[in-house]
Amino acid sequence: MRERDDYDLIDQRFILIRWNPASPKWQDNSNDFYCSDRLGNGWTVTARDTLDGGQKDMRFDDKHEALRFYVNYLFSRRMRMANGESAVGRDLVDRRYEVLEWNADSEKWTDSNNNFYMRRMGDVWRVGARHDFADGRAAIEFGDEIEAFEFFVNHLYGRTMNLMEERADV
Repeated sequence: MRERDDYDLIDQRFILIRWNPASPKWQDNSNDFYCSDRLGNGWTVTARDTLDGGQKDMRFDDKHEALRFYVNYLFSRRMRMANGESAVGRDLVDRRYEVLEWNADSEKWTDSNNNFYMRRMGDVWRVGARHDFADGRAAIEFGDEIEAFEFFVNHLYGRTMNLMEERADV
């Protein structure tokens, strides 16, 4: 199971999403964008003001489709900002910055390079790495899906941002 210091593998400067159990919803740090299943009527990705395309929200029938769009939208938005790019006149999700994939056949989340994965393994959720995590472990197990997904997404985002910083320092 997950150890207390697993979140040391995540750079706290680069948190993309958090679960808000009071609402319940996924939200970014500023709570400007969130993803929720309202009253069992399907999943909605909502913006406090508007999404970059001008609409207030987008509805999805499938949880995986909604979470994939939500994470890839936030990731694209943050990467564009980090690179000084505008989102005006562009797709909501920039294919260059798509990071999250759902593989329905194997029932697992993967990053776009298939270096990291998240899947249910019996009673636990396993987040694994092809080349191990920074602390040498090949996988970390979580007791619930929400905790595993939050770790998985934030690890991917933090790792990408750290790599960008390293490249900028060279």
